[in-house]
Amino acid sequence: MTKKFPEKEIFYEILRVLAIVLVVLNHLPIATAYMTEEGGIGGGLYLIFAIIMRINVPLFFMISGALLLRKEEDLKTVLKKRVIRFAIVLFVVQLGIYLTNVLVSSIKGGVDDYSVWDFVRKFFGVSVPGGESYWFLYSYIALLCFLPFLKRILDRITKYEFLAILIMHFVISSLIPVINLAALALDAEDIGWPSRLQLPLVTAKPFFYAICGYYLDKKADMAMVRKQRTKLVLAGILAIVVSFIAVKLEASLTDYSENYISLFDYVLAITIFLGAKRLASVKEIKGGFKSFVLLMGSLSFGIYLLDPFLKAALYSKYSSVCADILNFALFSLGWLIISLVLGGFFTFILKKLPVIKNYL
Repeated sequence: MTKKFPEKEIFYEILRVLAIVLVVLNHLPIATAYMTEEGGIGGGLYLIFAIIMRINVPLFFMISGALLLRKEEDLKTVLKKRVIRFAIVLFVVQLGIYLTNVLVSSIKGGVDDYSVWDFVRKFFGVSVPGGESYWFLYSYIALLCFLPFLKRILDRITKYEFLAILIMHFVISSLIPVINLAALALDAEDIGWPSRLQLPLVTAKPFFYAICGYYLDKKADMAMVRKQRTKLVLAGILAIVVSFIAVKLEASLTDYSENYISLFDYVLAITIFLGAKRLASVKEIKGGFKSFVLLMGSLSFGIYLLDPFLKAALYSKYSSVCADILNFALFSLGWLIISLVLGGFFTFILKKLPVIKNYL
């Protein structure tokens, strides 16, 4: 039986399912296919999809901000109830991936220098091979540690203060990179944000997106969103177009990179977030689709955790069979299905087990 959610919460589960799909795809060849499939409609579509795909982590942080920052929990409760839980999960999965590497290396007769100290060093350096995608958990734990402090700040935040945060984020994350791209085109020196001028609530993604999620959930005027929905959609389209042009321009000047893929990811994330919230408010979600969304939403964390393990066990075989006969899109879609089905199945089973179910 799936978890029961109030109707107004269903849209969060829709966003959660969308986010986990994009997270899995973001670690597959389709995420960088635009770098090798240059030219033609195919290359352009891959680039557009790569730009859209970058809203995956922002959506997760926005959902967390909306749901967690509405709770009244002191620091002791947060540390005991949330931080320790996710720290244990992070340690277990990173250790599991490390031991998987040891097993695979021993089977192949490898001579890699594995040791307790090597694991500790790589754990704190976020560099366990195969566990790179777990960087999100490190950032998530950082967000959890500051929940009570953010809550006190955001309970009193005004519309103009939120807009100020958005504008500062635009200047640092979008305007300066665009200026530097223009400087590159003109063969001039680039500029950077002063390292001593730290604005963590603006530049640190866990905090910035959590703030966005909380504000848009609790204080956004949905009547205004309805009236301005056309402008909101146009803003999302414009974000994709400008990012597309920036990536192509950089490629023409130097080479393809991921420098400008996330140029306006926050605009897209906000557009999708408000769009989903608006949809859930005017259309009742019920029946089989609702049950499916609730089920997949409840399994999304486990799918994320298990995907690296599935890759360690199956990806090389899958790649050897399918890489030469499928294009980037079909190859990535195939693995996405494998990850969702197997990861979802194993998560469903694990959630039935005592103790383990408390961590998934």
